Amino acid sequence: MTMMNSFEKLQELYKKGDYISFYTLYKALEKPLDDEVLLLAIKLARSASEWLDIEDILIQLKKSVNIQSVEKSKLCYEFYDFVRKKLNRKESEIILEKCFRVISNSTDSDLVFYAKKIQIKTRLILLHQGLLNAEEKRKVIEDGLNLYEKYKEINQCESLSFLEILVDYIGKHPIPDLKFGLEIIEKIIQDNSIKNYNKISFYLKKARFLLRTKYYLEIRNPIELPNEIKEILSFLEENKYLPATEIIESVYGNHLLDLELIEGIEFLENNILKLWQLGYHQEARNDYNNALRWMQDRGQGKLLKEFSQKINLPKKVNKTILEAELEMLHKSHDFHISGDYYNAGETLEKIISNIENETFQVLFIGTLVNNTSQRSIKNIKEIKIIDSKIKDLNEVGKTFLIAQLYAFMAMLDKKQSKKYFINSGKMYENLGMIQESLEQYQNYINQKLIEFNENKKLSTIDGVPKDLKKIISFFDADHWIKNRYSLQGNLCQVSGNLSLYIKQFEIAIESFEAASNLYLKANHLNSFALNTHRLGSIYLELGRKNQNINDYEKGNKVLSEGISISKKSKLNNFIWRLQFIYALTYIEPLARKLVSPNDVLLYVKNGEKCLDQIAFYLDGMIHKANQTNSSENLEATITFKDDTRQIISSGTHFFQSRGNYTKAIEWLEKMRTRSLLISMTNYKLNNDELKKHPLLLQENNIISHLYEENLNEFQEYSQNDLDKLYQKMLNDKITNEYAAIKRLTKLSITNLKESIRNNEKKLDGQKLFFLYYFIEKDNIYVYGISSQVEKILFSKVPIKTSDLEDYLSTFYLNINLSKTKDYNPGETFWTRFSDLIAPLKEWTQPDDIICIVPYGKLQNLPLHSLHIDGKPLIYRNPVFYNISLSTWQYIQFKNTIFSNFKSVGLFGNPEYNLENAEEEVLSLVRLFKKEALFGKNVTKKTFLKALKADDFIHFAGHGDLDKGHGFLSGLKLNDGVLTAKEIMNQRANTNFVTLASCDVGRQKNHSGEELVGLTSAFIASGVNTVMTGLWEVDDADAKEFFSIFYKKLLEGFPKVIAMQQAMLALMEISGKSHFCHWAMFSLTGDWR
Repeated sequence: MTMMNSFEKLQELYKKGDYISFYTLYKALEKPLDDEVLLLAIKLARSASEWLDIEDILIQLKKSVNIQSVEKSKLCYEFYDFVRKKLNRKESEIILEKCFRVISNSTDSDLVFYAKKIQIKTRLILLHQGLLNAEEKRKVIEDGLNLYEKYKEINQCESLSFLEILVDYIGKHPIPDLKFGLEIIEKIIQDNSIKNYNKISFYLKKARFLLRTKYYLEIRNPIELPNEIKEILSFLEENKYLPATEIIESVYGNHLLDLELIEGIEFLENNILKLWQLGYHQEARNDYNNALRWMQDRGQGKLLKEFSQKINLPKKVNKTILEAELEMLHKSHDFHISGDYYNAGETLEKIISNIENETFQVLFIGTLVNNTSQRSIKNIKEIKIIDSKIKDLNEVGKTFLIAQLYAFMAMLDKKQSKKYFINSGKMYENLGMIQESLEQYQNYINQKLIEFNENKKLSTIDGVPKDLKKIISFFDADHWIKNRYSLQGNLCQVSGNLSLYIKQFEIAIESFEAASNLYLKANHLNSFALNTHRLGSIYLELGRKNQNINDYEKGNKVLSEGISISKKSKLNNFIWRLQFIYALTYIEPLARKLVSPNDVLLYVKNGEKCLDQIAFYLDGMIHKANQTNSSENLEATITFKDDTRQIISSGTHFFQSRGNYTKAIEWLEKMRTRSLLISMTNYKLNNDELKKHPLLLQENNIISHLYEENLNEFQEYSQNDLDKLYQKMLNDKITNEYAAIKRLTKLSITNLKESIRNNEKKLDGQKLFFLYYFIEKDNIYVYGISSQVEKILFSKVPIKTSDLEDYLSTFYLNINLSKTKDYNPGETFWTRFSDLIAPLKEWTQPDDIICIVPYGKLQNLPLHSLHIDGKPLIYRNPVFYNISLSTWQYIQFKNTIFSNFKSVGLFGNPEYNLENAEEEVLSLVRLFKKEALFGKNVTKKTFLKALKADDFIHFAGHGDLDKGHGFLSGLKLNDGVLTAKEIMNQRANTNFVTLASCDVGRQKNHSGEELVGLTSAFIASGVNTVMTGLWEVDDADAKEFFSIFYKKLLEGFPKVIAMQQAMLALMEISGKSHFCHWAMFSLTGDWR
């Protein structure tokens, strides 16, 4: 076959869509290939997005003897390099300038046509990416059509290919014009001078445009192609277009998804692999990704799993920079919708500054803003980023990117959010982006309602009915709106919120019920779940208001049905909220005594079951977000638990009000400090032999399925499997300790009491007693746990939380002042709030060892300084603290006993500004007869080395308190601050750490009772006992305290008794009676 015949054959194969045969023939041709063959090959390679093939072809084309072909190859290379790597304005200017030079200097009409095509295509891409003023679109299209008319007689084939591109962009945003696009398509189809195989691509475009202009509302029988689409398919088949059925059904399937019809998934599913086999790899990937994204965004978890199991396309090896950036954006989005905000934020922060594509930059900013709002992080940095980008894009003019940035700014700047939402909506509307404009108009109305709810001024919502009417008019208009049902559901929600705020509850319920029906019609399970939560909450409010069990029962029914449907969803950070509202429909009627005596047991049983499911589900989210580093695990969990305090309170009150104090404590332990405990137990996974053990792999498999399905039956089945697996692990020498630890994460009061008894065997007649606090709203409760009393002891403290909060606002300031002026003892903390520990007088004997487990506002307080019988508690009893009962029990399981300073790490005065601290450590050098490190030798490296090697560490130096999240609290070393975050990620072998530093014992208490600070960091790293300062430590007091404390330890006293003896000795020194001198240290962890 001659080269000329080969070109004609290749052209025919290309037009008829036979990519496989094209490649086969192309690769069989002898080189060098004709320029026209190479240019045709570029088209096909471009269609398949096989960028490496294009580079190879362009290299061949550059070697052409034809100067025009060489120039074409250069322009083509620049264009595709721009499209795949550098999609920004700066790079586009370079390409446009090169095209202009070619147009100005060349006399070859074909080359000039080629340069003008690239010029116009570049401008069209900029328009679609929001990087060129949308008002220029009409001019760009006109220039393109004029170019087509000028060259169609010279080179019909190339001109038609260019016209295809123009038609594509006519139908795209900004300012899409589907009817105009159809007019152009019809002219080509009716033109008898154009061969049928040159019309194929226009028939394909007709299918897309026709569906959006005629079938934009609904399709009566979505499983069958409409008649006009069937006619297009017949034309394609008659003209032997190879992938006719696959492409048409792909177009139709994607259209069904835009109409929110689930049947679209089946059409795509049936054709993706067929398209792949026909060589249409890019089309197959596009359909695959579109289907995945549609199912993920709507929470169609079950369908998504089935789809993924049936279709598994090969991963694209040679990704372009833009494809890699888009993949990262999708990855962070997936983390976000699954509730893993920490990983989403990390992914975004790592790459956002290096993104080449300006449009992607805005998309990444949007995801970062969503992530910031979920993580409750200060948003100053994000506001500056958006401001800067808006100023930059103002140079472009009319662009949807500014509309997006306005919407993002509205989420951050609450004071001006209405202005930003309305500006965003108007911009989108002017650009013909109806779906986006409707979303912003609805956000604008919602913000009005939020403000009305805050200020109760009717003037705030005066214009809302008019606003709603405008939005409704969009749906009445004769045009295409993507995701129509979901948007109408959102509108019903807005209307429902308005009715709620003006106390029209029945109308509000009707609106939310209508929204639920629309979301189900749209197959949008995520929105349905959110709406069900709102609807259930309304019934709860009515139940509370009316004191009527019928309202609770209606809410129960709505939530039961909603949960059943929503379990197919993958909205992992939300389903537990539905479960919680559902639980309240059982708990509240019981508390309000609305349940008939015959139904009480049923309500109690169902309430307990709901609470167990909530705890189980939240635990699953922690497991799912489990990071390599403990600090990341903790931060991920904090973001999950930002609003779980109400769940903790409701569950505890439920059991407490029924007198079931054992279950109340076990519930609290299920919910509090979960991630910290998981971090403590995961240290074992650093063992490679354990990590790769078959039983560990089996555990990972069960856990991943356990929290993926969201089905009660599956959860119970898998949980039983997990319990059996841990039992099996106990019999394996490699996994037995790991399994035992995992079982300890589920606290049992029975097992706890057994641990207490084992501890008491080491005592000389004393008892070990746990004082366990819980705060609910303005009430403080305390539980007592003893090995001597079968039941859990319980008392309500006669102190209001609000009174305590008022005092604590200046507590640490007053402590520091008390060192310089006399205070009336009656006015001090130690007597005013002594009722917090008053039950100990009845519950314990003098000399019993007391372990205090604080809660909420009681964290960081020297409760051992409170008075009992007119004297500080520490005078009567040795006292130590623990973060939770579970962490204490875990420390007992480790069973590592302090070895009395056999291996010691002493660190002092790292910044050369604390002479007394250096003297303090020197006294310990003399006491222990060990060496110490000072000044420049106190570094992160030496400290962390000691943490792995020494049994005991004493640090005397400055501390740094992070009042924000707590992760940045740390020790000021010579080479910088060693933060809690860094310490938490270590695997320590140290048993006991003393920090003679100011404030470092204070911790940030997050929702879910997740504590973050140096104490929890050392405990998480594996340290058994931590002694820390709660406020600014006086050097002389510290020196005296440690002198006595360590001498007592060397004499064989347990740490908790040695601390008591040191405090009592300080108390007796003249001028040291105020607790600011002797109560500044707290002991957390193991008392022994």
